[in-house]
Amino acid sequence: MQGRDMIGRARTGTGKTLAFGIPIIDKIIKSTLNMGLLKRGKNPLCLVLAPTRELARQVEKEFTESAPSLDTIGLYGGTPFGQQMFVSVLNRYVRRRKKTGQANSDDV
Repeated sequence: MQGRDMIGRARTGTGKTLAFGIPIIDKIIKSTLNMGLLKRGKNPLCLVLAPTRELARQVEKEFTESAPSLDTIGLYGGTPFGQQMFVSVLNRYVRRRKKTGQANSDDV
């Protein structure tokens, strides 16, 4: 949270993703709300690099669940970009419909 680089190493399931994710999310939300920048279609505010597709998907899931008001997308190699965008947008749409109680079998 002090803006310094760090390296963390620990066993699976110990909270490493949230350990770096929470300060990032906190900083983005505080700075964007203060400056009125939390709008769709703006430049990315954070880039997280992961060495594997599975880890990239885990990081995306944790960020999405921890900060549903922020748009999050995970991109990784081996799958066409367009398919990744479609699945990510569709998942967000269904999650929002479920939250508001508007989801039905046609959404899936």
